[in-house]
Amino acid sequence: MKSRTYGELCLVRSTGNGCLIYRDMVGRFMVLHTAGPEQGKPAATLAGAYAECRGLERSQQPLPAEPPG
Repeated sequence: MKSRTYGELCLVRSTGNGCLIYRDMVGRFMVLHTAGPEQGKPAATLAGAYAECRGLERSQQPLPAEPPG
């Protein structure tokens, strides 16, 4: 993935709740949510990226529940 601010990004982790953590070649982290990928947020550390993910997950609409089958 390519970012204007961060350059080339490499996926580090997907939380399973729509949050994606990327890292650039210098070691900076970028957190994106699949519901709003244009609203990426920087994080200084991996722990900070996970904390940012929790905040993004709380601010997004919940996924629809599976219908009973």
